[in-house]
Amino acid sequence: MDDNYQIFKIIDITNNEQSVLKTQIVRGGDVDKLFNREIQLLLNLDNPAVPRGKDSFSVMILNPERREIRCLVMEYIQGEDLERWITNNGKIGSDLSSREAKVKTLDWLYQLTNILSSIHKRNVIHRDIKPSNIMLRLNGGNGKELAIIDFGIAKRSIPAANQPTSTTLVGGSRGYTPPEIHKGQPVPKSDFFALGRTFVYLLTRKHPRDYGDNLQAWRKDTVFSDSGIIQLINDLMKERHEERPESTEIIQRIEKIRAKELQPITFFPPYYLWLREILTVIGAVVVLGLAFYGLFSLISGILDPTNTVRDVSASPNPSPTKSTSSPPLWSAQKLISAGEKPLYEESRPLSGDYAQLKDKGINAFKSDNYLNAEKFFTNLRKNAKQNKEFTALTDPEVLIFLNNAIARQQRKNGGPIHTIAVAIPITHRNQAGKDVWFHQGQQILMGVSQAQTKAIEQGINLEVVIANDRNLHGQAVSVAKELTQMNVQGRSILAVIGHYTSDVTCNALKEVYANAGIIVISPSSTKTDLRKTCGGGAFFRTASSTKIEAQALANYVSNLKESGEIREPKIAAFYNLKADFSKDLFKQFQLEIQPKGIKIPSESQIDLADDKFNADTALHKVSSANILVLFPDGATDTDTAYKNALKVLRESNVNTIKKILGSNPLLQLETITGQVKKLENKLVLATDWHWECGRERFRTDATGKWGGAVNRLTALSYEAVTVLHTALKNSSSESESVSRETLRKAVDNLSPVPSDVFDDNLGIKTISFDKETGDRKEISKRILVTPYSETQNTNVQDQNQQEKFQLLVNQKCYQ
Repeated sequence: MDDNYQIFKIIDITNNEQSVLKTQIVRGGDVDKLFNREIQLLLNLDNPAVPRGKDSFSVMILNPERREIRCLVMEYIQGEDLERWITNNGKIGSDLSSREAKVKTLDWLYQLTNILSSIHKRNVIHRDIKPSNIMLRLNGGNGKELAIIDFGIAKRSIPAANQPTSTTLVGGSRGYTPPEIHKGQPVPKSDFFALGRTFVYLLTRKHPRDYGDNLQAWRKDTVFSDSGIIQLINDLMKERHEERPESTEIIQRIEKIRAKELQPITFFPPYYLWLREILTVIGAVVVLGLAFYGLFSLISGILDPTNTVRDVSASPNPSPTKSTSSPPLWSAQKLISAGEKPLYEESRPLSGDYAQLKDKGINAFKSDNYLNAEKFFTNLRKNAKQNKEFTALTDPEVLIFLNNAIARQQRKNGGPIHTIAVAIPITHRNQAGKDVWFHQGQQILMGVSQAQTKAIEQGINLEVVIANDRNLHGQAVSVAKELTQMNVQGRSILAVIGHYTSDVTCNALKEVYANAGIIVISPSSTKTDLRKTCGGGAFFRTASSTKIEAQALANYVSNLKESGEIREPKIAAFYNLKADFSKDLFKQFQLEIQPKGIKIPSESQIDLADDKFNADTALHKVSSANILVLFPDGATDTDTAYKNALKVLRESNVNTIKKILGSNPLLQLETITGQVKKLENKLVLATDWHWECGRERFRTDATGKWGGAVNRLTALSYEAVTVLHTALKNSSSESESVSRETLRKAVDNLSPVPSDVFDDNLGIKTISFDKETGDRKEISKRILVTPYSETQNTNVQDQNQQEKFQLLVNQKCYQ
């Protein structure tokens, strides 16, 4: 609803009947004319598919000034508008067969054509047909599943059929309004033009204006691009209203399409019954033959003493013990939220009052009551901070939803909302095939929400949509497709922060983002040449690459050799031979150590993802090694390799190893829980950012928001949002949102952005990217860290599930 009106849901205490109260809070000129017209229309229209006007009256208020508030009481239609329905369920056909999608489309088109025809017979033109003005009734009241609402700019008094009527009240919505309405000359067919545009959105989940001058391309994004429905909708959208079909023709064409495309499927027509009988006999013969063959094989196996059971464990290349099929995917719509539903509910639920406050906030947000949503989310965080309830305080979903509520409120005060997405694994799939909570996703969301807060405080209405990619290749692609196509209250997603692992990010770039022309900034995908190999021309990263990580670890080995601590390095490598990140890091490490005269023999290279992997056996096999390279991936698709790496660290045999060099996925509390002293100064990792090297202002802000220290994922995701925040601030006007293309150019041409997370006294002061690779330019070396040796008693970091790593002895920040 625009700023001229306010809408309330009210209850008549005499009969407990719900109604809608619409109040005109701005008086004068065209606003008075429009509201008068709407009152008269709804009080006189008698159509079950239109909200019935019940009463109108005026109220005089004296404070803060004397003024009249005009009111209209309307029937309350319980349900959801089609824009919200598409947001929650996806485009028509996303979860249906092509035939089922046609049935739904034709049914809705039939209903809406009849509703509009009925309105037009009462000499009324709606003039603002669009998805958000069409309601899907909760119970399909009176057999009319759909209803049309918001007659605020509807027009009465049509001179003659299809002859324009002059008016100065233009109205309409961008992308849905036909040319004649822009000229102030609406006709009944104007509504059918908007209806056609509405179905473009319903069938593609793309706003009609997203197609620009190539609107005819919309058919490719439907699930039935060759249907007669496409031509019918195209005819509805013809520029000249004289060429658009009348309501009677629309109904006739709907019936013809139904008759032609929705006839019952008969696999054996009557004249093919003889063929069915023949095939039945043949089928029976084949089945009997197979049965006899199986019985013969079974008997032969029993009688043949040489036919023994194969020893799978002795086989050099055993068949996988688990299914090699791709993990099952979930509906992408259920994995995405801006505040209308929780994504943390099952994996990391809150309890008690905190759960209630979060539920109330989400319900208020879903009802567009952003002021109340802000209050509930604010109270939740305030109470959690006071009571040191860290599970609630470190729920970044709450802060993002809170910020989104604020952004949507501030939108009413002018200035556009800029919508971005963060695609990360809130959950991941464990070895048992179950989705469980993933710490790394939470840590990225913390950085995103912290930077979003700063953007909003500086006047940029930055809205963040959260997407759970479940750390699965296939799920990430489906989520990416949804993000590039979705429409958030008329807004497209401008950019994506994510994904977590290189393998997932690369797959999403190849399959979706590269073609969509959308910016992707990752705080954690570090595979070398990722932009080049994955086709991501608009890919950037705030982290350094595996090449920089490998250099830091290789230099450490060289120093061990030169100092005499390990005079003759003998290295064994455990990594995931199936993961691109893991393979790439190992490759880069080999390239760095070979010029130093150090080689890793093939027999000392162990696959962490092997189904037969046994930590104790593997360590015995490389017992001559004094350095172990442990490079698991980030648990993409399955956490088998990652969990096997943790098992290696917990083995007693690892005590014979002098040094263990780990990859960044091991920078987590679970890596060292219960064995900090055992791994102190033995386990060494190379990280882009560490708390001790962070800027004081950033650390203070993080401590205030999360109750303690944060890690590299939080810091680098904060920087990713900072880049977009700065680009948006530089390129947006006071009234118009920027496009994807405008934002991409702004990031490409962005001057180095001041970094909030690095202590600028230590050499890293800005964020900028290499023009060719998209790599972070400032981070040319990494910091070496190792586990703490001190036991922390109920430390805030324990509650936060943060790292317990400190700088390696004699290691300085970036020096």
